[in-house]
Amino acid sequence: MAQLGQYMTPGFPGMKSSAEDDNVQTFVTSVDVAPGLITHSDAAMKTLVPPTTSGSVAAGLVLFDGEYQYQRAFQASAITGNVIGAKLPANVLRKGKGWATVSTANGATCTPGKPVKYSTDGTVSDQGTLTLPGAVFRTAAIVPTTNLGFTTVVAEIEMNTMLAGQTPVT
Repeated sequence: MAQLGQYMTPGFPGMKSSAEDDNVQTFVTSVDVAPGLITHSDAAMKTLVPPTTSGSVAAGLVLFDGEYQYQRAFQASAITGNVIGAKLPANVLRKGKGWATVSTANGATCTPGKPVKYSTDGTVSDQGTLTLPGAVFRTAAIVPTTNLGFTTVVAEIEMNTMLAGQTPVT
């Protein structure tokens, strides 16, 4: 990974980080969602809902979704300005590798090889209160540097299962 940083920005929130085997599923959103955040779906696995929703299960990592988000992705943080609006389709990485937005809380860390934990706002860190089943951190927190001024802190995560058979949030 060290060599990659010498030549290009490692990644941005919601970017797939590998061309290996993966699974991406499209959901309808019930609320605004931002690329790079961990999100939940309803029990029927059809609609994205906030992680605090009763009966919801972890869906995966919201992916950056092309041209209509391009300008906003590099002008705003993944949490405040770059969103996929409610009732629109959103692609979610359910198995594979991608770049997740790291919590901005003081002392937030990501330890490679440790389970991915996340907060109810969808950001990841070792200090999160929820655990993403079958997922591990592949990098520590990284601050990408680009000539576009994009500085959201990210970490590469890998999901090894399709997140099936979870106990819903109560």
